[in-house]
Amino acid sequence: MAFRTLGHPYRGRCTSSEIVLLYMPYSLFSGEAGLFKSVNNSILSGTLATLLANFLAQVETHLPSLTLDDLPGIVQTIRNMIVNGVEPCVRPDHDHPGQIGFGTMERVHHYIHHNLHDPQLTAEKICRSVGISRTRLYQLFESHGGVLNYIRKQRLQAAYETLQDPANQDRILDIAQTAGFDVAANFTRAFTNEFGVSPSKVRKNLSAPHPEPTDFPVPNSKQVSFENWLRNLDL
Repeated sequence: MAFRTLGHPYRGRCTSSEIVLLYMPYSLFSGEAGLFKSVNNSILSGTLATLLANFLAQVETHLPSLTLDDLPGIVQTIRNMIVNGVEPCVRPDHDHPGQIGFGTMERVHHYIHHNLHDPQLTAEKICRSVGISRTRLYQLFESHGGVLNYIRKQRLQAAYETLQDPANQDRILDIAQTAGFDVAANFTRAFTNEFGVSPSKVRKNLSAPHPEPTDFPVPNSKQVSFENWLRNLDL
């Protein structure tokens, strides 16, 4: 099993082989900023790598029967397994022993991830804390529709994961406030636009003996090329 980041160029060739390629958006790993810079082009091995390979094979087998409601838990499981699998491959930074070098984007992702529920999380505060200009910050998040739009999407994703957690009994209103929405109706509207399902339905399906299937969204015909699909992974 090989691990590569699309943040670096790579060229390779395979012959007479069968390959499963898994692409995951970088934002899922913002809490481990800098980790993948160190482990790029690593070969994963051992028990954790075997468990990850087996899990991916099972996911591929069951793809026809999966619904949109199944995906958050599966994505989170794969994400955690990848992090655990690549950590043994981390190469130390000899210029800064014991530390992993953070690039600008990694530092910004890391800061946003760890301050996601701060109601005062603004572009100005990010610039001041990370040490970059507002112009540079806006450039980094131009493809995401702006840094505030990126934060909003991350908060909505966190809210989705909270609603999917069987152990969490917080009111939807409380979850909405944590996601930065003072008005529940605004949260419901934004959540439904983002995921195609209302917060109450996500919570209801969690306790239902037979969750209602949710259809996958049909991709825009103008964005079906492989390159555009990759570029939209992180939106």
